[in-house]
Amino acid sequence: MAEKEKIDFCTTCRKEAGYTLQKRDIKKMVKDIEYTFSITVAICDECGEEMGIPGLIDKNIQEVDEQYRDYKVSF
Repeated sequence: MAEKEKIDFCTTCRKEAGYTLQKRDIKKMVKDIEYTFSITVAICDECGEEMGIPGLIDKNIQEVDEQYRDYKVSF
């Protein structure tokens, strides 16, 4: 079964475009300690800018939560 192409509206180039999911590292302060988290971003195949796609914020909250728990266990 072929994978369905991922398409959504890009607010930068103002058109329906395909996108690629990539990992990106971000730094966040939690209780006065700086952590580096790896989150998922959608990159527009047309203009190369980040896109906001449905469900991505929820996915990133879950990813950050899991990584934070791993940090706490390792200390």
